[in-house]
Amino acid sequence: MCGIYYFMQSKIPMARLMLCRLSFLKGVKSIGIYIITVFQRGRKCFLLLPILLHATFANAQSLPVIWQPLAKGLDYTQIILPRRSLVMGSLHAFRIHLSDYTLRLILAQDHHAASGSVKELAQHNKAVLAINGGFFDETATPLGLRIQDHQVRSPLRPISWWGVFYIRNNEPYIVAQSQFKADAEISIALQAGPRLVIQNQIPALKSGQDERSILCITQENDVVIAVTEHTTINTHDLAALLRASNQEGGLNCRDALNLDGGSSSQLYANINNFTLDIASFSPVSDVITVTPKVN
Repeated sequence: MCGIYYFMQSKIPMARLMLCRLSFLKGVKSIGIYIITVFQRGRKCFLLLPILLHATFANAQSLPVIWQPLAKGLDYTQIILPRRSLVMGSLHAFRIHLSDYTLRLILAQDHHAASGSVKELAQHNKAVLAINGGFFDETATPLGLRIQDHQVRSPLRPISWWGVFYIRNNEPYIVAQSQFKADAEISIALQAGPRLVIQNQIPALKSGQDERSILCITQENDVVIAVTEHTTINTHDLAALLRASNQEGGLNCRDALNLDGGSSSQLYANINNFTLDIASFSPVSDVITVTPKVN
């Protein structure tokens, strides 16, 4: 049997497109596809009329998200994303209960370096989980607000499309930079952007494909950190994925913030028998670490 095949849309000539086997359409969310039905008669294959299909996360049929417990208060899931290369892309996400874990901002300069990898900074600080933080300039100086252990390490920047993630009295928040009010009870804060989900609504977002690192807050007030691997995704499709419920194949986020992405996107996890290292050639100025609370 010849089966069903598809071409991913591309700007390169059709002759150079890779012919890939399509077994089913579940999980295809934001790519244009030429569907070519191929059937066999004897030893010959015949092509039916090509059909152009464009699926988005909003109308795709998605499998429910199932969280895998890694330790008390810390869960993991992997969502398969549309293939944009020979390697299958995915979104790795970790759900963190703040009653069991502490989130802390770590700056590379704390270790006498301008920048470093997420894995290096996580291991130096005995973190079970870490993700890259916010934006920085060519000298690896953080851009925007950074609060570490209740101390301001970098000031707030008045940039309208940036938001602020912070934890105050063990409660997580994501707000517009204009709404942020500093006080001594805030243990960690990081400014980045854009905000992808705002009180269950998706704001107007600029298009553009990139690798992504994300912080979000679920309907149950847990914190989720997530990173893409082997693929890029635009902000609107990402926001739809974050906002959707677990049953709809999403992460159930009521508020979400885009962190520094592209080559900065990195994540490192070492939790019991589970390890994951989403590395990059680009060092970063700061990371958010996750460590178990000491009872």
